[in-house]
Amino acid sequence: RYFDAEAGRWCSPDPLLLAGGINLLAFGRSPTGAVDPLGLLCPDKVAKIPEGPGIYHVEANGEVYTGSAVDLRRRMTAADHPARSLFDDPNAKITIREVDLGDASTNREKNHVLRYFEQNEMDERKNIPRSQSETTNSRNKHRAAARHRMPEYEAEANALGASQGNEMVI
Repeated sequence: RYFDAEAGRWCSPDPLLLAGGINLLAFGRSPTGAVDPLGLLCPDKVAKIPEGPGIYHVEANGEVYTGSAVDLRRRMTAADHPARSLFDDPNAKITIREVDLGDASTNREKNHVLRYFEQNEMDERKNIPRSQSETTNSRNKHRAAARHRMPEYEAEANALGASQGNEMVI
């Protein structure tokens, strides 16, 4: 990339096109405190992240984070992601499961389906959010779905024909 010191901005767009916002000439979240924060997630890894719905789990430096998104690639490469430093760690283990939303058409239905699968992943990996434990290694602040909502979300996911795919490590 080319930088114009006089103008104080990049003169060429981000070559990785990692959803850093609508201004592709902008700085990353911390131009002086981070070393290309999105560049550590190499283009080969980014290309493996699906652009559709799914859940993801990242582990790095003894910390974990589980999340879900309608567009995994956009969410996981966002500069303001709460687990950005985990994704940026070159030794991070990132696991993805694509989700077939079935007949979910509203944002509410999609959210419920994704939250259901995300919470199952959190439970399976024993990812206990910070709101429930002072000694957790989780970056998640809260559960993806409240315990009392899980049966409702499960029934909704089943009724909509939603399912999740196999685990993929990138």
